[in-house]
Amino acid sequence: MARVLLSGFEPFGSFKRNPSWDALKLAEKRGLLPAGVKLAQIPVTYAQAYEALAGAATEFNPDVIVCFGVHGSRESQTLYLERVARNRNENTADNAGMAMAGPIVAGAPAEIRSAYPIEDLHDPLLGAGFAVEFSDNAGGYLCNHLYFRACHGFKFPVAFVHVPPVEGEGLMTLERLAQAIAIVAQHATFLGSLKRKQA
Repeated sequence: MARVLLSGFEPFGSFKRNPSWDALKLAEKRGLLPAGVKLAQIPVTYAQAYEALAGAATEFNPDVIVCFGVHGSRESQTLYLERVARNRNENTADNAGMAMAGPIVAGAPAEIRSAYPIEDLHDPLLGAGFAVEFSDNAGGYLCNHLYFRACHGFKFPVAFVHVPPVEGEGLMTLERLAQAIAIVAQHATFLGSLKRKQA
């Protein structure tokens, strides 16, 4: 059975809840996630974000990781499939009040393209009625920070999907977002199964 690790972030800034985590938990509660999926909540701190993901990966030994984070477009219902992780922080303070600027990993490439075939997620999401776009800029905060550290540090495929805010802070419902996450999880499980057959 393929093992897939899905991560979402804790609340931060003006977001009292973080739909990247809440939708994961709702999808799990509704039974929408395939067998072999494990969830990990990620702190919004530079000191702990990657360490939390790496710890979960060491414990679970996944075939694939998909990270979710919320984007700030409160009037949007678009999901962004991030194709590129960039080696930079942009001096934004985290939940611990720490800000970081400059390279994330000294001496590493300026950018890393995900080894996950994220283009393959587009049509299943679009076919289910979701607004979905590709992005080559995951920002300069913890989402990109975690994405770059993961792409640089892990040998297995890592994807990152930016999700919209949900009702109360945005337009999409949490139920609907949970359905989108289920589609991503199903694809990740399929990809993990292919990797196992090829091993």
